[in-house]
Amino acid sequence: MEIVNICLYSLTLCFSIAVVIMSISIIFLMIIRWQFMRQDRVELLLMANTFMAGGEAVFFIGILSIFSIYGHVNEVFLFEGWFCLIIPFLLYIGGFTYFNSFALQAIYRYFRIAYRTNTKLQSFRFYQVCTVIIWLTSLGAMLTLLLCHQLEYIPYDYHCQVAPMNLQASLLLYSSGFIIPFSVTLFAYICAMRYIRKQASTLVTVNQNINNKRDIMVIKRLVIYLIIVGMNSSPHIVLPLIYLLSGFLPVWMIAAKWLLTSSCLLTILLFLLYTHPILKKLRSRSTSIRPNTIAAVTIQTT
Repeated sequence: MEIVNICLYSLTLCFSIAVVIMSISIIFLMIIRWQFMRQDRVELLLMANTFMAGGEAVFFIGILSIFSIYGHVNEVFLFEGWFCLIIPFLLYIGGFTYFNSFALQAIYRYFRIAYRTNTKLQSFRFYQVCTVIIWLTSLGAMLTLLLCHQLEYIPYDYHCQVAPMNLQASLLLYSSGFIIPFSVTLFAYICAMRYIRKQASTLVTVNQNINNKRDIMVIKRLVIYLIIVGMNSSPHIVLPLIYLLSGFLPVWMIAAKWLLTSSCLLTILLFLLYTHPILKKLRSRSTSIRPNTIAAVTIQTT
């Protein structure tokens, strides 16, 4: 069983390293091309927030995996006290923010469709404030768990986390960390679809119609991504239920849970990288040449 756990956590560590490298690379690319894509800076901010939160969460999953591998190999726990608790504390903050970043993206897309003339609801400052609020909310939720002593050391897995047998804390994590952001994202998609159907009979410009279709597609994909992540996060609820019904929980299931989580985050970030409009534009070499700039020069010369 020790070998199984070591193998599972080793794979988790590999996926975690891949996610962290990809997240740092994308954020670095955003910083480099920021001046060329200032007109898309709100979308860049929201996407950077998603990659930063996902990268942070998986980074600490990797640290957690290192602790467990070391413990299973040497049968001793190296880190104790507050340092043990700070790892899952920061991990869950990143996870909360990651899920809520999808909800914020969906809200932005809905505002672009339904309130396209309201500049305040599409301003960069507005989403800066929203991003800070999301991080502070995640911090507050995790402080509540920490102060209520819901983060604890798992002696047979050599790291700290919300105990897989703790159904109450697991339900709190899953509901506030996933169900609420998913509900907000789904609600934004439904409202956007209803708005477009109501406006079907009105005169809409070609560019606006294209933008609406793109925004609807992005929200739809966000809903799909959250469904996939939610299904892969279900072990956070399933494991406590298994323990509650059987009174027994195989140790390897905890390692499998973190492997599933890290691999799912890697998959979703890869999908975002190759399907999200702003990331496709970011990867394009033609980003430095802006069509509106060329048009302006042509008008001036004529």
